[in-house]
Amino acid sequence: MFNSYQPVPEIERFGYTQREALFLALVARLSGFFLARQYERFLKRKPGALTQQLLSKGQARGHIAALDYGQRRYVYHLKSRTLYRLVQDEDSPSRQIAGHDQIRAKLMMLDYALRYLRDPFLVSPQEKRQHFQQFCGISLARLPGGSSQCVDGNDESMASCFANRSPIYVPSNDSSMSPKLFFTYFDHGLGTIQPFVRYLESQRPLLEEVDEFKMVYVGVTDRNFQEAAHSFNRIIAKSEATSTLVPHGLDHLVQFLEAKRLWDQNDARLTGHHIAVLTQGENIYDQPEHEELARIWANRREKFRHELARLAGIKLTDGRLSFEILRENYPIFWPASLRRSRKLIVESQIGRISGSNSIIGETSTTKASS
Repeated sequence: MFNSYQPVPEIERFGYTQREALFLALVARLSGFFLARQYERFLKRKPGALTQQLLSKGQARGHIAALDYGQRRYVYHLKSRTLYRLVQDEDSPSRQIAGHDQIRAKLMMLDYALRYLRDPFLVSPQEKRQHFQQFCGISLARLPGGSSQCVDGNDESMASCFANRSPIYVPSNDSSMSPKLFFTYFDHGLGTIQPFVRYLESQRPLLEEVDEFKMVYVGVTDRNFQEAAHSFNRIIAKSEATSTLVPHGLDHLVQFLEAKRLWDQNDARLTGHHIAVLTQGENIYDQPEHEELARIWANRREKFRHELARLAGIKLTDGRLSFEILRENYPIFWPASLRRSRKLIVESQIGRISGSNSIIGETSTTKASS
């Protein structure tokens, strides 16, 4: 994808090599921030002069700024409006210094992208709008943000519709992966699942229109994976949705139908768990509609979701959730420049509060500086 990316020749005009221009185009489109090791991984090279060459050029031209995280660890920020304009994303929020958590999430996006460079992805609101409207035939009213924000289709409303800039991957034609779209969500280490829940709620109208997709939940640990799966099944897959026909949710009904199939066929794979599910379900799934669903499950499984939606009133999306862990190291401290600014603010506040008592003011300021 990136070898044919239009901005690359224009970026080369600033004196960058083709490889440097390719990487800067990737960073500008996707993250706005990068680590030296990520450029080395992009090059498939060990640390050395090539990395320093890119950093020296970028800093000399005012395109790249180094954020000092202490202990000789740096995050590099691509800040040039010109480079963002060349990738047709001049108003990207990545041009501005972000909070620590946002920077980590952006670095995670870049690490993930380096694993799947062969597949094109959508990041900017304009890219996503064009793809879903022109190639998927989805109306603007179904895009994240609601019809009141998206219906006119201008750039400002699109930015509101796709405020979350997690990349959406569109597998290449020769890809062995079956889903047509890969949505991504990046958990940079939060102890709560609520941001993911809000993300799912914002994407739900769109996901209900997509024929087939996979949601990839990317984290630095697996701490929130179980809760994430529960939220996805409840909000998107609706496998936990209930009705009079499926009072225990879709998963339980599917387990019963599979157990019944094994029982009817006298299959050797029948286990005690299957028998327990059969025993529990025989007094629950005893309606003519259940017999129809069992027949479809056994013979025409591709029709099952449609019939379940028709009979039970539960609209299911054809998507699934998967998980990936990025076993990478990321800076964990605020950049030194931000720490100094933060300290000056604290000292200023302490001085104003204790200005009536110079002894207290001096003691408090000393403590804050230590």
